[in-house]
Amino acid sequence: MRNDANLHSDGWQAGAIVDDSDNPPPVAIETGQEVATKKRYVRAKLQTANQIADEIARVYRATKTGELDPNVSTKLVYILSTLAKVRSEGSLEERIEALELKGWH
Repeated sequence: MRNDANLHSDGWQAGAIVDDSDNPPPVAIETGQEVATKKRYVRAKLQTANQIADEIARVYRATKTGELDPNVSTKLVYILSTLAKVRSEGSLEERIEALELKGWH
């Protein structure tokens, strides 16, 4: 199984989990049942703090319903939080530069 994710120039994040093997789905050792492999596409615009917060909420809901492993969701929320911080700092830099160009020192 392969997880492909791309950040497009328009700010959209796209990802797909693709089953590229000819093998049957893995079997959970504890239960002996097949583990379902889903082909799933995710696309989220992550330009503003609100959009990032919405994505964090989606990760939370997926974790709460058992659709997403808590270990994976922890990593995703960390990445999203870091992205929010970087975007905020970038916005602040732009605002400072604009003020400096206007002569505010």
